[in-house]
Amino acid sequence: GDTLGNAWLKKHGFFPYIPESNVFFVPHSVVGSKNTVATRLGIRAYMDDQQKILRELLSVPHRFLFDPHDAETVQAPFQKIKTWQEFPATVRQLL
Repeated sequence: GDTLGNAWLKKHGFFPYIPESNVFFVPHSVVGSKNTVATRLGIRAYMDDQQKILRELLSVPHRFLFDPHDAETVQAPFQKIKTWQEFPATVRQLL
C-alpha cells in the first residue's frame, strides 16, 4: 500500500466508511494502469478526486468524483460525491 496515502485517509476519517482492505494505491504515472488493476480486481465502483483519472477507468461502470467543496462540474457518466459517508450508501444502492 501507500503509506502516505493511508495516513492521509486515516487522518481525514475515511476508513470508518470504506474498509482499508478495499483501498488500493496504483501509480497514475502510466496512463491506463489504474484501469488495468480495476479490471483485474473486478472493480464496479471507483471514487477519485480527479476527473482525468475517472476518464481512464473505462472498465468501471460506476465512477464518482470526490468533490467536497463542490468546485467542479461533473458530466455523465460520473456522479459527484461530497462526503466520505455518501460513497458507501450510494454504491450500495447501485450494486
